[in-house]
Amino acid sequence: MNKYGDNQTQGEFWNDAPGLAWVEQDVEMNARLEAIAQILFGVLGHNPTQHILDVGCGGGDTTMQALQYCSSLGSATGLDISEPLLQLARAKVRGQANLHFINADAQSYALPEKHYQFIISRFGVMFFADPVKAFANLRSALTEDGTLAFVCWGPLADNAFFTDPIGAVEPHVEATFTDPGREPGPLGLSDIGYLKQVLQGAGFNNVTIDPVRTQVVTGYTPEQEADLLMRIGFGMRLMKQAPPPPEVRERIRESLIDTVSRRLEAGKITYPALVYLVQAKVG
Repeated sequence: MNKYGDNQTQGEFWNDAPGLAWVEQDVEMNARLEAIAQILFGVLGHNPTQHILDVGCGGGDTTMQALQYCSSLGSATGLDISEPLLQLARAKVRGQANLHFINADAQSYALPEKHYQFIISRFGVMFFADPVKAFANLRSALTEDGTLAFVCWGPLADNAFFTDPIGAVEPHVEATFTDPGREPGPLGLSDIGYLKQVLQGAGFNNVTIDPVRTQVVTGYTPEQEADLLMRIGFGMRLMKQAPPPPEVRERIRESLIDTVSRRLEAGKITYPALVYLVQAKVG
């Protein structure tokens, strides 16, 4: 087994520049995804649970929120393949005995069997090389009455946070965006039929997938947003695929500023979004 379990490519990606960009933008990314996080946490209800596992926890904010749903003797554990993001998470919660973080590949890591009442994820489960194997591994860590609950992105066309940068960058680079389909990445589970097939193949029952229309909202200026979109997402990947010279990079930035400015209203840039709220049971 390699350094990153079964997911060497994703391990390298999230421990390199993209992962570091998410570390630097941690506060902003949590703010713009907060409404979506609350869609997820609505599943947990009001009865205190014991142990929660947060998959793809990043900088740990969702893990800290999950702890609020645990009993006084419970715990929340965050798992992520990115060590830079986990260093940030550990720094936030230093000294809290009931918060734990694991640097590992969720597809292959030996999780404690039948331990967690809930396994949750905010956009952290779309990156597995073998999704059926990964979800089967997660299922083994749930109690017999346990629940898997996560949010993942719906189709590309319904998520302007992805399509806007592609449209702004593509005309300026010698690369063409190709829909990644089921490849590991943000859209890896965006085909609702495939998603249900994966979960059932991993042994889950009572699978429900609810499409939810929502928004990604930021208080960034168009200039700040353009700088961000040159460092993360599909626009960045196009530029990495066909690196532009400095003068073209500046034209790309101007194009991004123009694109996101069209979504600016009352000091907020708002992208319409479609996510799937997914719930699945062991039994």
